[in-house]
Amino acid sequence: MNRPVGHYITYFQNFDYLKKWYRENHSTNRVSDQHINQIISCFRQGDQYFGAASKADEIVRPLLLYYGVLSYVRGVILAKDNLKTEAQLLKAHGLKEEGWENVFTEEDNSNKSILDLGIRASKGTFKEFVSTVEHEEMFKFQTLAARYVGYMNRPLGEVKFAKDRSVLTLGDILARLPATCEDYGQLDSQERQWCQVTATQLSGGVFTFDASGASVPKWYSSQANEINQRRNETEPKSLIKGCLSDVDFPKVILETSKPNIGSSWAVSNFPNGDKLSEFLKLYLGSYILGMLVRYFPSQWMKMQSPFKGDFAMPLIYALIGSIEKGFPKEVERVLGLRHVSDDF
Repeated sequence: MNRPVGHYITYFQNFDYLKKWYRENHSTNRVSDQHINQIISCFRQGDQYFGAASKADEIVRPLLLYYGVLSYVRGVILAKDNLKTEAQLLKAHGLKEEGWENVFTEEDNSNKSILDLGIRASKGTFKEFVSTVEHEEMFKFQTLAARYVGYMNRPLGEVKFAKDRSVLTLGDILARLPATCEDYGQLDSQERQWCQVTATQLSGGVFTFDASGASVPKWYSSQANEINQRRNETEPKSLIKGCLSDVDFPKVILETSKPNIGSSWAVSNFPNGDKLSEFLKLYLGSYILGMLVRYFPSQWMKMQSPFKGDFAMPLIYALIGSIEKGFPKEVERVLGLRHVSDDF
């Protein structure tokens, strides 16, 4: 049954429901009313920020959305970690801007664009969230015999970005989001970071990723070739084969697929090797736009009108729409409230 985005978040603003959920998920009857109210407060605040953003001008909308994202994230941490209280949550964002002054330089010969806005992880809420919540995706596959389409939770591995001091850019995110990856690949000098694949479950827990029906980008064929050589397989470069636990299959974008068809879109790993969940991609993208609006308001306001180098603005607006419509959905998934059938 189709459920509107945010349907289950309203449950987390209900005291009796949330207390029952908390007891069941933490297998305990020892939960204080104060802790439940702390969780509810975060979700109510996030809901209000998103509501205000929907009515706000573009000049401030991304900032309101980021504060809504942050409120939801803090609520998720309190809901998932039964040892944390509101007072114990870290106050810092846990993310820092990297090289923004080079992007907004007045030099005419600068070859930087808004896509180069970078961030690095630091101590704060982002790392706190990563250490609290399982990093996984909903993985879609078809069976070989019955052509049945199924879904399962697939671990995405550790989030290296949280501790390896690597820099992630806005362009890195846009290249791997459902709403923007296709258009990003059409920009000048940008390599396409997605391709259509069909995941099939074979016997013995073995899966295949087949991209033979599409134009296979270099990153996919290189990854397939490396995996097949390591496993002494003679498969073509469009096919990756093995167990999910043993093989570095690409990240899948569930939103680009149809429920009864086995094909999906796969996206490349981030430059540091991470496969970031949709939740984390929207979280990080929201931070970048929020800080752009907050600390570089003149630059953001200039972007509201046609300007030299505005080729990325349609992607930025698509990201804003994805945060507004998609992030509450990802919150519901992380909490185990939204099933894949709720979206079809």
